[in-house]
Amino acid sequence: MNKTLAAAVIIIAALPLVGCAGPKIIALRTKPGVGQEIVRPAEQTAWAMEDARSVITSEIEKARDRVSNINLEQLSDGEKAENRDAIAKLSFFRQNRLKEI
Repeated sequence: MNKTLAAAVIIIAALPLVGCAGPKIIALRTKPGVGQEIVRPAEQTAWAMEDARSVITSEIEKARDRVSNINLEQLSDGEKAENRDAIAKLSFFRQNRLKEI
């Protein structure tokens, strides 16, 4: 699991909650100026998907920046082709695949 995603999603199992019978599973998210807050079950799916989209988008953009900022003069023809292919794939995923998630 991506370190950023793992840090953003904290699941606490078997946490005894005051006034609740038995162990409960909750999700916590960071909230600026507050610390952490419990994500209501009705919000967890949408929250998790939006967080995943955000992390995936960020990582694709980082990778695209890395492959776009290479001194092409020092690459062989085969390496240049590989670089163009990588840029095209990352652009495709950024534009099309994230809509499906």
